[in-house]
Amino acid sequence: MIIIVNGDSMTLDDGLSVSMLLERLKLTEKRVVVEVNEEIIDKNNFPENILSDGSKVEIIQFVPGG
Repeated sequence: MIIIVNGDSMTLDDGLSVSMLLERLKLTEKRVVVEVNEEIIDKNNFPENILSDGSKVEIIQFVPGG
């Protein structure tokens, strides 16, 4: 399947969840907000939220520091 992540096209296996995508991108679930097709996904639903071909994903990372 092909999805768009932060404006970039990615080809990934079918049946990938938001949690799996974050793991693949080496991102920590605790420090991100994820929006799929203009809907913010609750962190508790990352494992159950399965991406589909054409999904548009926006990932916002929180970086500690000053």
